[in-house]
Amino acid sequence: MPLLLAGCERPSSPSLTGPDFTLSEHSGSIGDRVWFDANGNGAQNAGEPGLVGWTVTLLGSGPHVATQTTGANGAYVFTGLRSGSYRVCVQPRQGYAPSWDLDGVLTANCATVKLTRGSTRTDADFGYAQPLGSIDDRVWNDANGNRVPDTGEAGLASWIVRISGASLPAGYVTTRSTAPSGAYGFAGLPGGSYQVCVQARPGYTQTFDLDGTATPHCAKLTLSPGQSRSDVDFGYWQPGSLGDRVWNDANGNRAQDLSEAGLAGWIVTISGTALPAGYAASQVAGPTGAYAFPGLPAGAYRVCVAPQAGWTPTYDLDGTGTPHCATVPVVTGQIRSDADFGYKR
Repeated sequence: MPLLLAGCERPSSPSLTGPDFTLSEHSGSIGDRVWFDANGNGAQNAGEPGLVGWTVTLLGSGPHVATQTTGANGAYVFTGLRSGSYRVCVQPRQGYAPSWDLDGVLTANCATVKLTRGSTRTDADFGYAQPLGSIDDRVWNDANGNRVPDTGEAGLASWIVRISGASLPAGYVTTRSTAPSGAYGFAGLPGGSYQVCVQARPGYTQTFDLDGTATPHCAKLTLSPGQSRSDVDFGYWQPGSLGDRVWNDANGNRAQDLSEAGLAGWIVTISGTALPAGYAASQVAGPTGAYAFPGLPAGAYRVCVAPQAGWTPTYDLDGTGTPHCATVPVVTGQIRSDADFGYKR
């Protein structure tokens, strides 16, 4: 139905005599679109959707008011209007701030539109943005592999972090390089769902990210309008290992001579405060006397051999003054293959 403002009568049919005709007094219209200005730049960029279901009100020179609800793509239109000055207002929703309207956002949510007889105004748009948020934190060297950024654990500098998501503004720079502290940050983000990924380096194993390491090197998260999230950490470590051989030092010279066999089946145990929870702390030496404890965080460890009757220790890494045991420090990513134990009859 055409809108009839106060004091207006329905117009008579236009005159059709002669080559020209008279425009109806009520043939004008005002409208266009209420849209989500995702990047807040006041322009209707490609991909920015309309805000559907928002209430738009038209006020004219009389006391009467007309309202509409925006349809597909945020469109609205008031038709059947006579010439004059109108005020178009949008009822905003929580979490949205006006970014553009026809006469400027200083008159928030409303625009004054002048209509000449029979004119069609399709420029009464309204843009709304949401407060921008941020995602940041740190990529760190989880030296002890406990999934917690402990005091003293360094950041991993110059690692590449990438962000993706349908809500990213057009042209957004999606990669960052971590600072010396391992810190990174993505600012100017509208509310939405995002994925943050780290480009891992060889030799490092992931220990932690926000949604679990089952999706390695990537974390998915939701950002509310205006929210700043500083909990998107990524932990990596370089596990070390410790081991070598228990052998029959037949000549007692404390050296592993070519003819000297390994002591198979001997029990070797490891202990230390840095051991991960549930770590298998004992092993049986293999046919050559070899043993190894992989996947070790940095720390100091004590390795001991369960001696067998009739055998005397001749060698271990820190001396036989502590018989059958050796204290062995392991730094991040270190492969120690010097924790040997020699015995003779």
